[in-house]
Amino acid sequence: MTTNKRGRYRVENAALEGYVVYVGYSGLPDFTQDPDGSGTTRPVAFAITPPGVGTEDLYVAMRSRNRYGVESQNQQIRIITIDNNGDEVLGTLSAPTGVSIEPAEDEAFLVAASYPGYHTDPNPGDEWRVYVKADTPPTPGVDTPAATGSIGGDFMQVVVGAYPDGDKTYYADVTVYRDADSTESAAGTAFVVLPVDPLTPTPVNTGWVGVD
Repeated sequence: MTTNKRGRYRVENAALEGYVVYVGYSGLPDFTQDPDGSGTTRPVAFAITPPGVGTEDLYVAMRSRNRYGVESQNQQIRIITIDNNGDEVLGTLSAPTGVSIEPAEDEAFLVAASYPGYHTDPNPGDEWRVYVKADTPPTPGVDTPAATGSIGGDFMQVVVGAYPDGDKTYYADVTVYRDADSTESAAGTAFVVLPVDPLTPTPVNTGWVGVD
């Protein structure tokens, strides 16, 4: 005796293979609804609806899909903030901390700083900017940087100069810059008074001093 069981099957369709995107507005997307975008390769373009006023968080998830229409079940979310024009709001940049400036050889200065926001800013900066000026603090974004460099971690140090006029107070401002939206952070600052008394102890980087 033969028993037949009825079941479901899927028809192979190569056009289905690729990636799908689900978008939730101010909350997780509904994965039971049709995806908001699809494509055979990444990145995947999808349309969004901007808020009427202010900003709104989009909860975006991407899944892979095979040629039988079966999707991966990941629910990893990336939150993207958009404004009422539909533009991404990248958020503020944290200012560098622990800035120090010390005399170096050949009438130069060694400038160092930390950038904790490298690990915590939603969209970190991608360039260091170091400003050095005598007598008065520099103005980031107006004065020309003495040095710039790509950000590859949360710490930097660079030698700038020469600055031959020694009987002055020199100020150092360090910022981080994000090219995507031309945003520059607030500055971390430090200064050094020249000439340095040879009996003066080595400068301490106050960014690392703890308080009990």
